[in-house]
Amino acid sequence: MNQSTEFENRKSPIADRKFADLPIAQRPEGNMTRRELFERMGKSAITGALATSPAASGAADAQGREAASAPPPSHLPGSEPLTREGDLAAQMVEGIHRYLAGLTAASVEKRDALWNRDYSSRAAYEASVASQRERFRQIIGLIDPRIPFSVPQLEITVGGPSLVAAGDGYKVSSVRWPVLEGVDAEGLLLEPAGPPRARVVALPDADWTPDRI
Repeated sequence: MNQSTEFENRKSPIADRKFADLPIAQRPEGNMTRRELFERMGKSAITGALATSPAASGAADAQGREAASAPPPSHLPGSEPLTREGDLAAQMVEGIHRYLAGLTAASVEKRDALWNRDYSSRAAYEASVASQRERFRQIIGLIDPRIPFSVPQLEITVGGPSLVAAGDGYKVSSVRWPVLEGVDAEGLLLEPAGPPRARVVALPDADWTPDRI
């Protein structure tokens, strides 16, 4: 054996004898002789050339044309064709209405289980519904602390009275009161000429002005 042959069959310094019995294709590159490494690289190059040969590309094109010429499926797997007739949008809305109406009717029977009202006194009632009121405040977003106040403030313009109108046995004043930090509410205060018989808070519709009530 000449010197060049010995050099070719010599393993690299990081070669491990435990890989010597494995086939060339399964050995790490650092555990091959240089001749084995060149043989492996040559086989990879031949395989790549075969994959890109005209025959291989022609077979792939034939398969692609066959797939393209196949008729598309009538519907997706796990689904069925839509055969319902009529106004589909109206039918969907009607179905949603029936579903929600059913839930609303069923909630009446389940509602009492969520309440434990105590009518023995006003204080007991307030305490018995405190958790429901707190949950309602969270739902509508009323989570900011309210600013305490005792009575509304009269709205008086410079050089004018606060009285807006007067009727038979009552007068109407413009008032304002604090609600949140930086937010005030305003409305009309109707005061009877005699002793009041009741206290009413009247809220107009969203597009109404207070004087239209």
